[in-house]
Amino acid sequence: MNVVKKNEFLVENEEHNFQDWTVRYKSSHILPSKCTEKCENDEFCSYCIYEKELHIPHLPEMVFPNNSLEIVHKSGCSIEFNALDALKLVKNENQSVKIACSESWKKARQESGLVNKTIGDFDWTFKTNYIGTYKDWGTRELTDLTIDKNKLMQREKILLYRKLILFEDELHDNGTSFCSVRIIPLALMNDPDEVANLIPLIEMKCEKLSLPT
Repeated sequence: MNVVKKNEFLVENEEHNFQDWTVRYKSSHILPSKCTEKCENDEFCSYCIYEKELHIPHLPEMVFPNNSLEIVHKSGCSIEFNALDALKLVKNENQSVKIACSESWKKARQESGLVNKTIGDFDWTFKTNYIGTYKDWGTRELTDLTIDKNKLMQREKILLYRKLILFEDELHDNGTSFCSVRIIPLALMNDPDEVANLIPLIEMKCEKLSLPT
């Protein structure tokens, strides 16, 4: 395990090799709430990179910019999970998500003029369809194949287990939304946030990857 000083962050690095695969894991502190450097020209701190790359009104309460999990094959292709790419898929539009007490709140404030007011076109639950950042694969195509759950249930020696939080928000004390990824012996699992579990499944897609030739 290596700890590397990177600007304002201490970054913890781990690397493990399993046959033809290498697993690289990095973790560090949350994103600062303001610029920590005098950013100019083409050199930016982590905060400024997020401000420039993302087009949403505000970030989740906790973002971990240096947290990442990368799976690399000996051929050079890889899958990486990181917070910036996950947040790029948060829709900057109104998703009409309502909390459980919204109706009683409206009834108590009928005369306030706030009942029908829209507070920004923005998915404040930070829902994302992020399934990883893919690099240098041979092909990537939709398939009817699904994960073999029976194989996942087999008892095997745990060679590596990590759970990595990419971002998290308490939704103004109305619950918790988070995006995380964990690795277990036979599969990667990109955890859905808690809000996603309450939303009906509209579509499920499975993809098949092939190694480069």
